Amino acid sequence: MIGVDALFATFNELGSEKYSTETSLIISIGHTCCHVIPMLKGKVIFEEIKRVNVGSFSSFENLYKQLNLKHSHHKHYLDYITV
Repeated sequence: MIGVDALFATFNELGSEKYSTETSLIISIGHTCCHVIPMLKGKVIFEEIKRVNVGSFSSFENLYKQLNLKHSHHKHYLDYITV
């Protein structure tokens, strides 16, 4: 079975009875992108699924660059391990 892990987790967390009546917005944050999945009464609205090309890695990269710009005098302390 192929699918988005956030949908499987939502189904597992809610159970089949509550899942069929649930209206929610599921956000799956990945390494390189995020998926926003609307669900209305247990059915996914496929036309409205959005992919945002910002993930945990790009957020971390942005934080690393901002820290280097703002605190350049601490550059030798800032690396991928300590941030």
